[in-house]
Amino acid sequence: MLRLQPGTPLRLTRQLLGGELQPHNTVSVWDEDDYGQRELLTRLRPETPRRAHRHLSRLLEPAAHMSEADFADLVGGADAARWIDLDDSNRRFSRLSTDLGGEAAKGRPGTSTVLHRLLEELAARRSLDDGSVLTSQLVHLAGLLELKEVLGHDSVVSLTETGAARVGEQAVARLRVLAERWAEYPTLVGAHVLHVCVVALLDGREAGAEIVRDSELPPQRIAAEMTTNLGVSTYGVVPNNESHPRAPLNWLRPADETAPSGLATVLYSADPAFIRKYAPRVLFYAGLFPELTYHLHVVGDLAACAETAEHLDGLARHIATVRGGGPPVQFRYSWASLPEWVVTPTSYYASARYLIARQLAAACGGPIWIQDVDLFPTADITAHEAAFSQVDIAMAISRSLGGLMPWKRYLAGNTRLQPGPRTDEFLAAVEDYLYHWLQQTHSWMVDQNALTYAAERVPGVRVLEMARAGVQLRQSFLPNRIEGKALT
Repeated sequence: MLRLQPGTPLRLTRQLLGGELQPHNTVSVWDEDDYGQRELLTRLRPETPRRAHRHLSRLLEPAAHMSEADFADLVGGADAARWIDLDDSNRRFSRLSTDLGGEAAKGRPGTSTVLHRLLEELAARRSLDDGSVLTSQLVHLAGLLELKEVLGHDSVVSLTETGAARVGEQAVARLRVLAERWAEYPTLVGAHVLHVCVVALLDGREAGAEIVRDSELPPQRIAAEMTTNLGVSTYGVVPNNESHPRAPLNWLRPADETAPSGLATVLYSADPAFIRKYAPRVLFYAGLFPELTYHLHVVGDLAACAETAEHLDGLARHIATVRGGGPPVQFRYSWASLPEWVVTPTSYYASARYLIARQLAAACGGPIWIQDVDLFPTADITAHEAAFSQVDIAMAISRSLGGLMPWKRYLAGNTRLQPGPRTDEFLAAVEDYLYHWLQQTHSWMVDQNALTYAAERVPGVRVLEMARAGVQLRQSFLPNRIEGKALT
């Protein structure tokens, strides 16, 4: 028998119940005190949460479209999932915000959905602040619908050239009501994410950062429940007058130090293993645009970096031969070892390009175009020089509801930097943010948080949205196969 402390939320886990639960097992929960016993939960089967799985794809349908029998099945499974914490169910539940988030962001203002009815039913049975993965996802999806209703389908929220999110005055009061409600659910990751981004939108970075600091949600739990919002853990401020070293820019070969003559220098950064996976495609598309210069910053030990450069150069020669001759793509290379103070290496691999961008711009004397290794063009990417020359920075910007979230506002994998004092100031702010947050225990999506921070710190910077300029670069369609990850 489990004895409960008053006010303590209860989640039934395999560990708490003393072992593996079988489908035929049932669980009953009783509360016992000096006045006797009372049954809190009766005959809950471990497989019951799975009953909700088959109905989850229908959450955004009008409530009237679901039969009472199906809704009862959904409610029973969802309520059970709030009590029993099983990994296989939680993995399915955690995909809700990814699978349905885009549809929720489009929104159906005023529509009563299955989701709304389900939350009302669950709230009547037990407080929504239950810490469960499913409730967290449900509250998050409902929040996206509510935000869409408040903000409308027009650009009530617009990202200005300075990157500051602006909200129409008529929406502020309603947004504050939503923020206050989400603050009442401190155990729900989905509510925490929405609370932070709306408070930051209304009251500024310091106010949003304070919520992040005060939260008791472990970053590991945020990572497990909401992969697309990992950046909430690295949203914050940078201490004043914090000093940091300049990132090393070590040229791999003397020839790499010569100033390029191309329109812009495309800059990649990665560890040797990752660049090798995408090298054939990178080199193929680079050969289509010889007007550009290509620079790879490899993070690793010198021997591995040198070997990577040798293999890429050899592959470039083979590709040129197979395509019928002509000069092979010439990459320039620099390298750096992984600093000892870095906690999460993968975050540094992606951030290193921003840490060396100012130095590379000084050496190249021209624009720097930062790109993810897994991007590839679907149209002529050299046709936008006139538009690029009129601004300081061109970036991929999210103008959907995702743009409300600072860690999603600017996508760090596609940024073009025009030389100039405002760009230097912008990059200096990016470096400050990266150096501070890369030293923290968790540094997910830190590069995108750094871009938003810099846009706020340098309000005079002129920003062009890549999509509006017509730049067409896409991410890989088959990342799991290319990167050799297990297919799930």
